[in-house]
Amino acid sequence: MPGLSELVLVANFSKLAGRPTSDLDANQSSRNPDLWPQRAGSRLLAHREYPLVEELDWRKDVGMLIGTMVCTDEFPLKYGARNEWPSLLQVGNFLPPDYSCRAVGSAMGWSDDLTPVLFAAHDEGENPQNALETLAATFHQTMILFILYFLDTRSTWDEEMPGWMVLYGITYSSKMQGFTIHAYHPIFESPEDPNAPHSSGSWGAVSLEIVKGFRGVWGQDPWCREPLLATLTHIKGHCMDVLSRLRAWPGYSKVWTQFHM
Repeated sequence: MPGLSELVLVANFSKLAGRPTSDLDANQSSRNPDLWPQRAGSRLLAHREYPLVEELDWRKDVGMLIGTMVCTDEFPLKYGARNEWPSLLQVGNFLPPDYSCRAVGSAMGWSDDLTPVLFAAHDEGENPQNALETLAATFHQTMILFILYFLDTRSTWDEEMPGWMVLYGITYSSKMQGFTIHAYHPIFESPEDPNAPHSSGSWGAVSLEIVKGFRGVWGQDPWCREPLLATLTHIKGHCMDVLSRLRAWPGYSKVWTQFHM
């Protein structure tokens, strides 16, 4: 059945983290100098925790550090932004994530209300489960775009979903003094699976915690944070890859017609 297993996700992320760091210069020509890698990376490495900083300020500060390492001009970083979608794709009144990166329409030749959300980060505070649900709701529409792309381009009915159809979200908090990386991807629930929640086959999405080794990272010395810098850089590279694949998809016009009737 089409889907991505836990082993595949971990293997894909390991390959992602093993890429050359050529993506480091992806933002060098950005109109916003704060996104230049030498600036964003330096702030990330030099960040220090202060015991008297309020939680809200801490969330803004750390979320911004993470987000500026991932975003580009084509999918800019937004704070507390509610992403608008066609009415058929709305999933309820969920709180927006602290930070999200959504592709701009001009970068894809798509309408702004159908472009994918490629990355999100949210402070888990006292309720980690709520943070995971916020990320899931944020990625919901992009999961639908992945499924529609797959159904439109697959060659056989039992073809597996491609490994690039995954989004990475981050939860963080002052309590853990670091963050955790989660993978979100579509899945087909077979009616033959005894653990499937539905009696008939259906599409859905699942999440998996794949990296939690960055807990406590903000208390480490700057030279110990190189893996953090590389990981966020490669997540950005993955977002760029997803964007380029969706941008080249000829089926977008059919999707636009379906959701704007």
